[in-house]
Amino acid sequence: MKKRRKTGRRRDYYIGSTGAKSVAKDLADGPDQITVIQRKNGLEIEDLTPMLEFLDSMGVGRGSVYSHILDRLMEKILKRIPSLSADEREKLLANSLPYAHVYELRPIVHKALSLMKQQRMPDQLVSQFPRKFKGQDLYLPDWAKYQVWEQNRDYGLRQLREVVVRYTRSFERELRRGIKTKTRTSKNIAGGISGAGKSHSSSSSSSSAPSLAKSEEEDERGDPLTELVEAGQYSGNLYHAILGITRGGFKQMDNYNYCRLRLDLLLGCAYKMRGKGNVNKDSCQRLAMVLKECKSQRQISHANAERMLRMISEVPSRHPVLGDMAMILAHPEIRTLLRRDIVRLLEAEVSNRRLPNECKEITALSKLLLLSHNARTLMVSEDFPKPKMQGAALNVFYTAIAQMMAAKMLGETMTIKIGMLKVLSGAIKASGVAQEVIMAFLARAARMLDDNMIRNLLPIVAKLRLTPDEAVWQFISALLTWKKRLPSKLKSIEDVIRKWGSRCGVAEKIIPLFGEKS
Repeated sequence: MKKRRKTGRRRDYYIGSTGAKSVAKDLADGPDQITVIQRKNGLEIEDLTPMLEFLDSMGVGRGSVYSHILDRLMEKILKRIPSLSADEREKLLANSLPYAHVYELRPIVHKALSLMKQQRMPDQLVSQFPRKFKGQDLYLPDWAKYQVWEQNRDYGLRQLREVVVRYTRSFERELRRGIKTKTRTSKNIAGGISGAGKSHSSSSSSSSAPSLAKSEEEDERGDPLTELVEAGQYSGNLYHAILGITRGGFKQMDNYNYCRLRLDLLLGCAYKMRGKGNVNKDSCQRLAMVLKECKSQRQISHANAERMLRMISEVPSRHPVLGDMAMILAHPEIRTLLRRDIVRLLEAEVSNRRLPNECKEITALSKLLLLSHNARTLMVSEDFPKPKMQGAALNVFYTAIAQMMAAKMLGETMTIKIGMLKVLSGAIKASGVAQEVIMAFLARAARMLDDNMIRNLLPIVAKLRLTPDEAVWQFISALLTWKKRLPSKLKSIEDVIRKWGSRCGVAEKIIPLFGEKS
């Protein structure tokens, strides 16, 4: 960026990264250019050159001299701004906005904005951000940034979309590495969204899957959820714009971190606004409050499951709210709770010698998990029928799992005949709930060193080629623990595990178990 001195001759000063590139280009011609650079980029102040030359001889760097001069000038400017008239401050702001991204000059912009009436920028300046001041909004105080986004709809949507992509990218990176997803977001929701970590930059987005490389610039932007929550708190228009981006992203990308955001945004805004404002107009508020309780308790009680089912039953069939409810239930942590509680309840039923289809708690959780499983289908089709339980298929699946659990508890090896395996495979393919919960049962089997269940079920999972998620990493983690405890028994199912890993795209994660395949 250039700043031209209005003197008898032209003088350009290059600021920020542009100035750094200009200096680097001149230095490429050799060290003899240093004097030329000093003269070209130095301040034109009367009698300054002799002083600088004297300080050079004393070993005082010119950079420190200029920094000292500019610090003093900045102090004087900031003290003078409050005494300017409203028109003069607006003119100063207009001239300073192109340099808001320069850290050393940013205080001028912030000081001028702090004196604006009712914390509102003049409309004639706000309208220029998509063109003249593009990108500078990211370095403004939050209220000014959100004003720019709200009043420039298309520009605001692009900026919000980039923050949403940055949010989903942070969780994708952890999942691709096979690391357990951090509960940073849950802590923010439980304890309140802190005001720290403001977002000051943007990331590029595209229709393709984003790069998972984390840049230094991205580290400086702060928590994207905090920024989205504050944008939603600022304006109902921005809140609904974020919801639209979240729904559209889930439809296009098949990325369940958009479902994570759907719930986290609602809970974050509800905490910050204490149930007032934009959140009251969200049809999923009651469901979100119940799920918040479930997350804090780390389980979904039967009472809460029934409460949520009643809320879902109150929504008319084919109403779009069902899609939003399905997205909220598809939050990765909620899906994990549903799966884990179904496994825990079925284990209890087996211990008490009861049939799984007699357990109302399992049935209620299965209905919620089915809606979660169908979330993307509902959003893509834009048709919102209430999902129907595949009762017969699910009973076959739960009964087979219960029999294998019972056999393990009795210390027996259960051999499933080929015909029964085909029936079980068909039941799993027909039941969305079975597909959701099968890896959770296999993770339990790995913790219990149940090679029989893994030998029977893992080949079926390999044929389904389910997308790796949290349950897959829990399964692999349990296998790693198994290797430390009883490696010889794990070795007996190596071929089954390797074939599953190859078909489901996690072959690299299997290497620590058995080494490279010869």
